[in-house]
Amino acid sequence: MGSKMLVATWNVNSIRARLERFMLWLELVQPDVVCLQETKVEDQTFPLEPIEELGYHVAVNGQKSYNGVALISKYEIDDIRCSFDKELDTQGARFISGIIKDVRMMSVYAPNGASVELEQYARKLLWYKSFMNYIEKELIEDDKIIIGGDFNIAYRPIDIDRPADWEGSVLYNPEICGYLDRLIEMGFLDAFRIHQQDAGYYSWWDYRNLGFQTNNGLRIDYLFVSGSLSHLCDGAYIDREQRKGLKPSDHAPVLASFIQKV
Repeated sequence: MGSKMLVATWNVNSIRARLERFMLWLELVQPDVVCLQETKVEDQTFPLEPIEELGYHVAVNGQKSYNGVALISKYEIDDIRCSFDKELDTQGARFISGIIKDVRMMSVYAPNGASVELEQYARKLLWYKSFMNYIEKELIEDDKIIIGGDFNIAYRPIDIDRPADWEGSVLYNPEICGYLDRLIEMGFLDAFRIHQQDAGYYSWWDYRNLGFQTNNGLRIDYLFVSGSLSHLCDGAYIDREQRKGLKPSDHAPVLASFIQKV
């Protein structure tokens, strides 16, 4: 017999602004591991106490007002790393990883890139090039890896409600999507697409122009699972409920469950 491990990734768009919502969600859904992005808070002011009171361990890599990532786990988090390339740390707190139950868990917040004509896009490409090189080497050390995060890439037309509107943008063009090709070539699988092949499923909707109400969204948040774990992934879904109600993030959580062999 085996138990289940529920893993989530969520760009919470400020943990302090959405703490009440986040805590209610934690209690309701009871995820085992959460990869958070855009926490937008320095480490010393991250709201650890209420989360720890629910029995979670927390590892943070934050900064003031922007970016910020965290790992939240019912199990101990070992070998915590907050950087994969020191030269890229100038791009902000965008990476944290740790070993949880023999799995290397990563939370990443990839740069948006602003516009393809701008320097920010060149920096996004540099970040991705370095990140892919790091993952390639990391796979040799840890073959059990789950990467959760806001990748700021909409991979295929099926991941966009109106693909023509986004073609050639920083989120959807052959160059940037090629990095997810590379991840898949390394043996990683998109946990959501293991279980759901249909269109119409998104994880981000613009606050403006009734984006959520008309389901004019993008799927840019992923849980990528190394090949050695993919056969243990027995379900995945996007929690659209968290995009409703008062003060939602513009992203919804993405979750996947894994059979744990004991």
